[in-house]
Amino acid sequence: MAPKLLASTFLVTCFLSCAVAQPVPARKKPNILFVLMDDMGWGDVGFRDSQFHTPTIDGMYSQGVRFNNSYTPPNCGPSRAALLSGVYPWRMGLQGNAINSGSSAAIPLGRTILPQKLKDDLGYQTHLVGKWHQGFCKTEQTPTERGFDSFFGFYLSKQDPFSHLSKKDAYDFRSDHEVNRSVAGQYSTYLFSERTRQLVREYKDSLASNADTKPFFIMLSYSALHAPNQVPQHYIDQHCADVSDHNRQIKCGMMAAVDEGLKNITDDLKAHGLMDDLLVVFTSDDGGDHEEGSSNWPLRGNKRTLWEGGIRVNTFMYSESRDILPETNFTWGGLFYISDFYATLSGMIEDTETRKLPEIVDSYNQWTYIKTGQTTGTNRLEIAYVDQDLGVAMLRRDQWKLLYMQSRHPGWYNPPPGVTAREEPNRNDLPKYQLFDLDRDPEETTDVRKDNYERYIRMAASLREVRRMAVNPIDEDLHSDPDRFDGVWSPGWC
Repeated sequence: MAPKLLASTFLVTCFLSCAVAQPVPARKKPNILFVLMDDMGWGDVGFRDSQFHTPTIDGMYSQGVRFNNSYTPPNCGPSRAALLSGVYPWRMGLQGNAINSGSSAAIPLGRTILPQKLKDDLGYQTHLVGKWHQGFCKTEQTPTERGFDSFFGFYLSKQDPFSHLSKKDAYDFRSDHEVNRSVAGQYSTYLFSERTRQLVREYKDSLASNADTKPFFIMLSYSALHAPNQVPQHYIDQHCADVSDHNRQIKCGMMAAVDEGLKNITDDLKAHGLMDDLLVVFTSDDGGDHEEGSSNWPLRGNKRTLWEGGIRVNTFMYSESRDILPETNFTWGGLFYISDFYATLSGMIEDTETRKLPEIVDSYNQWTYIKTGQTTGTNRLEIAYVDQDLGVAMLRRDQWKLLYMQSRHPGWYNPPPGVTAREEPNRNDLPKYQLFDLDRDPEETTDVRKDNYERYIRMAASLREVRRMAVNPIDEDLHSDPDRFDGVWSPGWC
């Protein structure tokens, strides 16, 4: 072979081998803003009720990935336990009202929860802003001991949003472990939004001085729309004056305050050039309480029930980056449970299609379907829930939903203006089991057991097995007493 040909062949070979040897750049991990609402009804937002002023939320919803079949437990504590652990709460005895001010109940300390997974395995800085409600009888149960780098918020299930007094008129607000009395008198929604803005500024400053700054996971856990119904009057005057029902008018103002906070946060992210690195997740921990002015219309039922209005919630993902969300502006109809966020966020960060994490028994990775824009299909085939305290249970399989002993709040409540409410059924007339086809009847108007008897028999047998497996709710009263801690709800009493 001629020398020139040998040389050219060597150069080509070197070029190809060097090209192959170049490392593939790691996929950039997105920052995550996880917005968790509290008791937000299906109809408590502008894209479902035009009287509500939520343009920021509406815009992200319209341009994001909308989850049409997103479910939670029917009340706050179990829902947050499922989100953080990836496990059905009835496997841990955390259904019902187990996690309360007088109980040691909490996700078992030996279980790795979502912020620990993100921090220790996936390289995130993690922050909780707002409501915790996952136990605090000992320090090991509190947020900064369970994987959050920082905590700014409160321990219990609810509080006065201005005074931050909770049960027994005791104070409940912390910065990390320290009691924070400087916020007394300031509205909680404003405080939580401003703390999130502060975290964003700190992240931007860290980026400017340190190229190795970890991506952030901020769980913005608003206490709105949970009772008590309170909001600064100017939100009502500016945005909700036309809402005739008094309680619903206040809910409207509370949502307007949330939307303003999210606008300010996203405006800051845009100003700092961070929107292209951001995934926003928005959901609620359960449905709304119609007696407090929320609306789940046209869904049936209420918070603390297994009707659709108690457990089916508004959920969406939003990003301006196609590297994060390759497909947007579509409604995904796959079955999703709040426990699925554990595996789905992990799958999105690692860009893996692994269906389940082996140690997380009730969390399914739905990232395959979300990223490709599929409007149907899911890794989850069914949802099961048991609450022995309420005496109820539920199994959803495909479009079929079987209810057991569901009698509380059996009606359809707080319809929008101009819509006539349905007549509320007599709860004494409700059968022990009811079967609904949610594809044809999402409002649960017609029990179809008789026309689908064999399906009903199979599902009833499955539901009985679920009820047999469910751990009884943790039921104890340790008489926690804030008077022992200078009138502050504090750990150290169990």
